[in-house]
Amino acid sequence: MGKELIQLIYISRTDQLAEGDLGAILAASRRNNPRHNITGVLFFNSCFFLQVLEGPQEHVEHIYKLITHDPRHRDCTLLTQVPIDQHHFANWSMAYVSIDHLTLEHSNTFGLDQFETLQKLSGDQLLKFVQFLSDHCNNSSC
Repeated sequence: MGKELIQLIYISRTDQLAEGDLGAILAASRRNNPRHNITGVLFFNSCFFLQVLEGPQEHVEHIYKLITHDPRHRDCTLLTQVPIDQHHFANWSMAYVSIDHLTLEHSNTFGLDQFETLQKLSGDQLLKFVQFLSDHCNNSSC
């Protein structure tokens, strides 16, 4: 462990969030993440989260551990955890993308409407998805 940068991607199911939960999650992330050099993006489709966390390994792993114990998340599945040279979401303490912001073509390409499909994305597919989200966020307001 140490200051090595990693990218961690997980998916989790959620029951209906209470009103304001999503806003509270984003506000806390945006407030706390800069202190620890954490960046990323949260994708939400009303049934599940897919999140990319980037930063120092010890901080990213700590955040993921907290998420796995958060009752708003069920069936947390770690999709990938890899070393990175730089942040893909350097300008975003926590970007947010909902399925409503994406086209049907994007949904079909990545299977964004089905938890099981996203759970099975290969490393290459995840990399393409992360690059897509990064491009999307850098070209719009996430």
